[in-house]
Order: sequence, then C-alpha cells, then structure tokens
Amino acid sequence: MAIISDMMSGYGAIHAKNRWKTSASQLSDDDWYKMFVSFEYMKKVVNELKILAPYMSTFNTENNKKIKLLRKTLEKEHLNWHQLLYEIYETLETKGDFFAYWSTSENSKVDDIPRLKVLKSECIEDIILDPITNEPTSYIYKEMVSEEKVDEKTGFVTTVNSRGVTWIFTKGYIRINDSYKYSDSGGFKIFSNGADYADEIRLIHIPSFKKQSEKFSEIPASQYVDACLLLDKIDTNRDIINDHLGFPFPFIIGGKIDAENSQLIPGGAGYIEPDEWAKASGKMPEMVKMEISGDITSIISQKEDVVSDLYKKVCLIRESLEERLSGSDSSRNISQLRLGIEQKNTKYYENIAEGFAPYFRSVLKENGAISDKEFNDKVKYTLELPDVLINNSIFDDLLIVQMKRALGKSTLTSEMKKEGKTDSEIEKRKEEIIDEMYGKNSDMSFPDEVIDRVSNANNVSDDSVGLDNNFK
Repeated sequence: MAIISDMMSGYGAIHAKNRWKTSASQLSDDDWYKMFVSFEYMKKVVNELKILAPYMSTFNTENNKKIKLLRKTLEKEHLNWHQLLYEIYETLETKGDFFAYWSTSENSKVDDIPRLKVLKSECIEDIILDPITNEPTSYIYKEMVSEEKVDEKTGFVTTVNSRGVTWIFTKGYIRINDSYKYSDSGGFKIFSNGADYADEIRLIHIPSFKKQSEKFSEIPASQYVDACLLLDKIDTNRDIINDHLGFPFPFIIGGKIDAENSQLIPGGAGYIEPDEWAKASGKMPEMVKMEISGDITSIISQKEDVVSDLYKKVCLIRESLEERLSGSDSSRNISQLRLGIEQKNTKYYENIAEGFAPYFRSVLKENGAISDKEFNDKVKYTLELPDVLINNSIFDDLLIVQMKRALGKSTLTSEMKKEGKTDSEIEKRKEEIIDEMYGKNSDMSFPDEVIDRVSNANNVSDDSVGLDNNFK
C-alpha cells in the first residue's frame, strides 16, 4: 500500500532504484535519480479509470420526500458527492477498502444530516469477525494524532502532543482510547449509539474484491506495480540511448582529459594530458570510441508488450488500439473490449450502494422521512446503479433514456421522479411539453373535433394506453 501511495504521489523513483539498480552500477544515487525517466503510469491508469467511472446520483425509490432529502445529502455542504465518489473509487483501486463513520449527535449534524468522516484505510489495523457468520463484530482503527498551534506573531505552526489514538467501532458504541484528550476519564471515552441504532456498527466499509473468509479486500493496484516500474526502466533506458546516439563514448588509454582547456560539447575541442608512463615510453595517448549502433525496435516492442499487460490488468483499452478502433463505424468492438471495466465498475458500484445503505437509512430516520416499520425492517434506500457502468456523453445518456421509454421500461414520469420533482411539478412540465409540441404556436395543427376528443380521452381504450410511454 505504501509503494502504491508513493507511486501515486510521484515518488516512484525510490522504488524503481530499489528494483532495478544493481551492485555493479557505477552511478551514484544522485546521478541515477537525475537520469531516471517516468511517465507515472500508476497515476495515469488510475486517473483514467476515474474519468471513465460514471456519476452515481439517483436512488432506488420514487418517493419524492425521500429523494429530495437524499439528494440534499449529496450536496457539497454535506457529502460533497461529486468529489467523494471518485475518492472512494481511487481508494478501492489503491487501498482495497474504503472506511468512514458518522455520528447522530446534534453537534455532529449539519441541517439535521449526520456528518460523515472518512477514515484512512491503512490505519484499520484489524477486523474482528464472528466465528460462525464471518460478519464483522468490531473494527480496530489506530492513528497518530497531534495538535497544531499557530504563533500569530511569527506565523509559524508548531505540533504538540503527538500520540497514538485507538478507535474501536463495535455494535452499539464507539470507544476512543486517547490518554491525553480523555485523561480525566481513564484515558478513554465511549460514544454510545442512539437507542434506534443499538445493534449497529456506525461504520461504512466498502470492499473492492473480497473473499468471504478474508478480513480485507485485494488491492487491485498491487498488480500494476511491477509493470509500472518496468515501464519506468524502459523509458529511462530509451532516454539514455537517445542521448548517446551520435555521440561516441571515448575510452582514453595513457592520458586524461584536460577539462579546464577542453570544450566538451558537440563541435568543441578536447585536449588530452598524457600520463607519466606514456611520456616516459614515448607513446601518445590512444582513444577508443564506443557508440550505440542499430535501432531501438526491441525496446519499443518490449514497451508495447508491457503496456498491453498493464492495461489488461487494469481493464482499460490501450491508447494505440483505441485510436485504431475509433475509425470503425461500429461501436460493438469497443463495447466488447470494455466488458472488463464494466464488470469491475458493476462490482464497485454495487458495493458502494450496499455500503452507504445504513448511512442513508440513518439520514432518513433523523429527518422523519422513513416509517418505523421500514426502519425496523431495515428497508434499503440507497443509490441506484447507472444504466451503463462506463462514462458516456450526454447524447448517449439521453439515447438510453429514450430507448427505455420506447420499450416500456421507463416513463417520463418515473424519470422526472428520479430527479426529485413533485407530482405537481411533473404535471406542469407535461403541460408545457404538450403545449410546445401541439400548442397554438406549433406548426402542427389539428381540427377542433380531434383536439376535443383527445382532451376528453374519447375513443381511447385501455389496450392502447401502453403503446406509447412518453406521457404515461
């Protein structure tokens, strides 16, 4: 996890040196770092995955009150979902599991919506599983904390009271062990859940790919590390070769370069100072040239092989292949190649929806938007998976909605309900659409008799209503 974090932060050179620099190398570490070349493939592929990830913002209910409240929860003042969704996605790729918790105390709410705090995945030290059900019973979270103080005269910030703090998330309460902050109460404090949440763990755990018997998920990006480091090596070697093409490397026998009087640049002159033994023997210094000949086809082929392997593991289409396919009239080829990333996104988004269900249930409960029966039965009101699990243009999204309505799988009413519109707003919008399409200012006109029949629903049987779902 630490290696992946370094590579995402641009510090991959440290791990590339440890992986590729041999004991036979005559370069100092400082010179090695200066020659190192990296296109930061780890960051590149993870960012590309995030770009292709669709936005997830609709809910699995048509209840207007619930939708309005849950959509409000996604706003910047609360979850800031536009940012948090892609933070979750990156965490699943680079750390395997995403963790967060919330509080229902009045001090922890904003507009009656419980505040959510994201935890550092690497600080979850252990997960205690029930021996029979394999369900988590407790989460152990340990991190180093400190207080920062600002000297207002100088502007300097000093860190004080650095210490380790342990959080234990278990059913019914959260226990925090902090010997400094809670010194008056034995070095710990227990924050109990409300009576409605007595049997719940107030923690969101979203896995990436986790086996049922395992505590933590696999880290997908761990499979990318070797390929990314190898690409760094290939790019470094190619850069070194390009620098030396056309510039022979001299080996001088019986002398040394007079650096003060030489101009060691293309077109410059070099002067050689003979060694003492060469002067005594009457021999002039000899120079043997070493230069790279041939092409770098093998390096280019190797890079193509490694890029192909990396993109296969990530479930992405190689840029060179995507460029060739973009000239095709059929989108089926690209769709087939994107099945891998769609399957990955399906798994991620299902886990995100499942993980946030308890939090959204708490939001509805704290705002009186869920009945006691629904709450006690733990009915899940959560995010709905997008129709297509890969980012599309607005044209493609509208086309999908149009096809769903044409096939009877959706209606104009249900689509507008997903947006949180009330029944009166929906009816008003329908009237505006009808007026725009068939109103007095329209190019299309009908006899008064036809308009009267349509207005009064004359000659319209129940069997014909389902033929067009546009205004159902």
